[in-house]
Amino acid sequence: MSRKATLGMTDTAYGRSRGTTGAAIRKHRSSGLLRPAILADGSIDAAVADMLLADGLTKGTKPPPTLADARKRKAAAQVALLQDELDGLLEQLVRPEAAAEVTHAATVEIVTAIGGLQDDARHCAGMEVNKAAGGMQDAVIALLTKLSAPPRRRRTKAAKAAAGPSLSEMTAAELAARKADLEARLLEVQRDEAQGVVMRVRDVLEGHGTRLANLRSALLALPTRIAPQLVFSTPSEAATLVRKNLLEMAEDLATDEAQAHLYREIIIG
Repeated sequence: MSRKATLGMTDTAYGRSRGTTGAAIRKHRSSGLLRPAILADGSIDAAVADMLLADGLTKGTKPPPTLADARKRKAAAQVALLQDELDGLLEQLVRPEAAAEVTHAATVEIVTAIGGLQDDARHCAGMEVNKAAGGMQDAVIALLTKLSAPPRRRRTKAAKAAAGPSLSEMTAAELAARKADLEARLLEVQRDEAQGVVMRVRDVLEGHGTRLANLRSALLALPTRIAPQLVFSTPSEAATLVRKNLLEMAEDLATDEAQAHLYREIIIG
């Protein structure tokens, strides 16, 4: 007895057929948007996926009454996917001449984040030594996990406003033009990265790697070093104890006295 074929399209094949990438499709698969379009073997039902993406990405509330409307919403879904892909790429790129600014901004975020360990120390004050060490260790691990996320540049309000009218307000011709512009822009950005005109933020921060590695080591050593003192500390004393250690770590991240002063002020609050 022959089996009925249920195999649909792979993420890559579906993305290519819709003018985008498999990565962009996987993003919407992971979000749950495409769940009703996933067949038993994990492949994609293209017709269902088109409808889901059109509804989910263009915020439509009514089914298209005509073939022209259906095509327009399909085009809007393609444009939305391309915009997602381009935005995601741009958030991870920076021009080499802006490397110092990016490194400084990332370090400010790191220093701000580690400052939160002062509150964790307050909660661990007066605990038995093993519990105090465990509580601080959990806080440090959570912090390092947060800091390990891929660095991204945030789009400014001006950049978002420059995106123009919403997709649902565009005509079919405007959507086609927007799709062509996005495809061209995506190719341009990919070419710039290949030629070194722009570079990944994570690669910029690798030059800051030694300081960050030292920070990680210092943070991991912190819980066992301060736990015996937390046993006999009030919450205020515990915060002061951790603050002293964090100030030393923050200063080690600085490249000049102005940065060191700023990072100290962030820790102190």
